[in-house]
Formats: sequence, structure tokens, C-alpha cells
Amino acid sequence: MKKIIATILALCMILGLAGVANAEATTLTMWTFIAQHQEFYESMAKLWNEQNPDRQIDLQVTTIGYDDMHNKYKIALQADEGAPDLCDVELGQFPNVLTFSDKLTDLTPYMQDYMPDLVKARFEIYAKDGKYYGAPTHVGAMVAFYDVELLASAGVDYKEIKTWNDWLEVLLNGLVIDLFRVNDFQNPLGRHKIAGIQTNGSWIREFGYNLMKAHRYDKDATDVFTVEEPEVHTNYYLQNRKDRYDLSISEDILRQAMMESETGVATLINNMLALPYTSAEEDEYLIMRELFALRDRENPFYNVHIDDISKADDKQKTGLDIAQKIREKYLDFPFLHTEYNPEGLPAKTNDPVLFVTPRFLANFDVNVLASAFNMDKTNFMGRVETVDRLPLDGVPYGSAALLADPDIFVCADTKVKSASIQNPKNDSVNYFLHRWGIYGMSKFVNAVLFSPRSDTGEDITVIPTVTDVTVAFATINGATPEYATKGTTTRLTATVTVFVCSDDRPVVYPFHRLQMHDTAVSAYILEMKDPVFSGRGIYPSSLMRPVDGRVALCQYRFPLVRTVNIFGT
Repeated sequence: MKKIIATILALCMILGLAGVANAEATTLTMWTFIAQHQEFYESMAKLWNEQNPDRQIDLQVTTIGYDDMHNKYKIALQADEGAPDLCDVELGQFPNVLTFSDKLTDLTPYMQDYMPDLVKARFEIYAKDGKYYGAPTHVGAMVAFYDVELLASAGVDYKEIKTWNDWLEVLLNGLVIDLFRVNDFQNPLGRHKIAGIQTNGSWIREFGYNLMKAHRYDKDATDVFTVEEPEVHTNYYLQNRKDRYDLSISEDILRQAMMESETGVATLINNMLALPYTSAEEDEYLIMRELFALRDRENPFYNVHIDDISKADDKQKTGLDIAQKIREKYLDFPFLHTEYNPEGLPAKTNDPVLFVTPRFLANFDVNVLASAFNMDKTNFMGRVETVDRLPLDGVPYGSAALLADPDIFVCADTKVKSASIQNPKNDSVNYFLHRWGIYGMSKFVNAVLFSPRSDTGEDITVIPTVTDVTVAFATINGATPEYATKGTTTRLTATVTVFVCSDDRPVVYPFHRLQMHDTAVSAYILEMKDPVFSGRGIYPSSLMRPVDGRVALCQYRFPLVRTVNIFGT
């Protein structure tokens, strides 16, 4: 056992000291949850320094309580900040840690020389996709008890079982075969979330800015104290997910149900412990996928018409036409545009991503699409986000793609916490995982939909009605003339008042995101009060705008909004 511990610690030292060839000590931080472990690791570090005077280390070990350490470690990995160099993770917690394998160091290259002398089966729990991200620090003594009569009835002579390979051969010959299948899943849209845990509040505030207006140069201008406030738009996104995943495990019942070794039971239990995280990731993916539909219903995406390639007779010709249209918008995205986002703010995107479904992508020659992005196939696929479907109303499956700013999602975790408690009544352990978060989609960034819908603006004609025109003398240097002197030049100002009828309607947005600059319900309704549920099922919408455009609402207050009866009843 000591040999294995020394070997594993040597792996850690080699990993931490790669490239160090002088006497200057390298600092390594480490967390553990048992004080005796801290004493042991510190003694091993001392032994290392004695045997390696040219590769000294300063091992700084901290002991933290079991739950606190594992929760803190997972949060640090997810936030990509604050994690120690080494962590003494308890066996049952390691599947949870593997959820963040992209934040861990692949130890496989450092372990190859040692694996022939180690018990490989003990390493499987630390492996994912053929790579090792951890290693055991001990192998406890085990005693095997045989039911001689049962083995004899199966034609097995227990005296011939001398190694684990012998035991494995017995299992494979039909005594017991247990297959462990784990549906490991990580939210593919998760990379668009805001990094880290937003622990300081239950809402996110997003700002957007309009461009400034240029003024004509006036050599006689003297008023330098005129105030011109920038046009600032604000969106609030409230915490809209508070989920808990419960799991109870009785080890005794599992052992009775399995004629397997302790390793097999441990594997099954650890696979089960991964279920809450897998379930939480799947649910988060469904939430983020649904944001496409919610955003489109509230403010339809700017659309470029394309034919449904899955139904096209000449897929090559249709594919080239679609690729050309995507290429045009891709090349257009680095310039400031106001028409591609619902707030009408100038926005640009240098590195847009293309959201597609498997069917849409399968009908294409990927090289053709890649050429639209001026990329080879490998680099282009890094810009493609595949979702199982784009849930847009009236858009057939596999017929659409969305070119968007990668920051279109406004999503963040507000709590990721796991806990466990022993149930002494039935000798089981109850595990709990909390996943809280904020999920929304920005209205300030650009996005263009390519679908069989009509082109945006194709069937829309807005004819404003001019109701009044007022002409007045312009104020120059604080003075406004009352008349124009004959033979001189006088500056005038004109104010044109128009009426535009809006047929926008309240929208049902179950995530209750506060939006302060949505279009008014009509030209006469700018303020909504008294939240009353309409008899026709129209819920209090977040559709609102302050009467004074300079006022910023800081909270979602029900007294500020009310539903509007659009049915005239």
C-alpha cells in the first residue's frame, strides 16, 4: 500500500515540477478533508525534498470539512478560478468532479510508466473518454468469501481462483455479467453561459447604448454647458430556475442484488451519483433551447428566406443558394447594424456562430458551408452549434439556421450545490443537488434567421400620418431671434409630428424577464399599472416602457404593470 501511495504522490510531484531543474522550491496548493491526510501528505513532501534536492517543493495543504471542500472544489472548477493544484477527492465524489473534466489536467502521459505495477481497476473511476484525471492514494485490504456449493454447482473450483484475472474469467464464463451504462451528458449550449456562479444577486442587468448625434461645427458657439445624456437601454433578467434533484442509495440492497465484487458495487453507485448532474445538464439544455422560441415569439428574428433544403429536388443548387445568403450576412455582421436586434441598437459581431439542427447540416456539403465562412471544414465546425431542434413556430424541422452573436444567451448559475445525509433508519444515503440560475436571451445583440418564412420587411408597409409641422427660429448662442432680417441668413428648426399605429400585443413570457424598452401596446398606451389577470388568460407581461424615457426601473414591481384587454371586452 505504501508503494502505491508513494507512486501516486510521485506522479503529482512530477506533474507539478515538470520543467523545474533548480533548487528553488515550487509551491503546490492542496485541499484535503481529513487532518490525518494532511499530516501524511506533508510528510511525503518532506521525504520528496530529501530525495530530490534539485527539485524542491513547498506543499501547502489545507484541511476543509467534507461537504464544504467538495462543494467549494466543484464551484472553483466551474468558475475556472480558485481551485488548488491538487485535491484529495473522496471516492464517491469523483464522478461529480469528472463533470468538469475540461478544467482538469490529463494525467495519462504521466502514469504510463507506473501502470504495470498498479491495480488498473482502481483507476477506472478516475477515467473519462480514455483519459485519467485522478489516481487513488491507497488500496484497502480485501477478503473474498466464497459460497463453495454455489461455485461448485456452476462448475467452478474456488481453489483455482488465485488472481483477479481468474475471478474475472469466472464472471465472463456466465456466473454473473453486469453491464454499467452511463448516459453522460453535458449541456452543449453551456459554453454560452456567463462564467462562474453569480452569488451576489438573483438578477442580471444588461445595458445597451445608442450612437451619439454629430453637431455641425460652429465657430461662434459659446455654450459649453449643454447637457446631452447618452441613450441607454436596460434589460433585467431575473432568477427563474430553482431545481433540486434527489437521490437515495442503499448500499446493502445493491450488494444483495449483485453477485459482484466491491469494485462493481462502487462502480454502480458512482454511476448513479452522476445521474443528478446529468439530469440537471439535460434540463438546462432544454431551458436554453426553449429560449429560441420565447425570443422569437416576443420579437421575431430578422429573417432571410431560404427554401427547405430537405424537400428540395436539387439539393446542391438549393444548398449553394443558402450558403450564399449565409455568407452575405456573415460578411455583414462586423459592421454596425440596427435591424438585426429588436432594440434597434447599433451592434456588430466579429465571430458569429451558426445554430443548426442535424437534419439541416446533414443535407449540406459541409465544405460548401465552410467556404461561406472563409474557413476550412475543421475550423468551420468550431463555429457550428448543433441543437436537436430549433423550436420556432411555423418553421419545419431541419429547414432553418440561425446566425447569431455568441453572447446572445444571458444565462448564469446562481447556485450549484450538492449535499448528502445518512438515513440511519434504513442505512441509506440521501443525496441532493441544487441548480439555480438565470436564463434569458439578449435583445441587444445581432441575430439573423434563415428559414422558409418571408424576408423580414417584405410584406410590411408603414405609412406614418403627418399630424403637425412646426417651424421656428433656431437658438444660437442662447438667443432666439423673433424675425429674420432682409438679406441675411437665418437658421430655422422644424418639428414634424407623425402618428404610427402599433398593433403589437402583450406577450406571455413565463420567465418573467423585465424589459423596459419594449414597444408600447398602442400609440396611446405607454404606462401599465395594477396587475390584473385578464379573463381571456393574458398574463402580466413584461411589456412596458417608462413614460419618461430617461427613467430607469430598478426592480420588477407589480404596481408598475398591468394587463391590457386587447379583445375589446
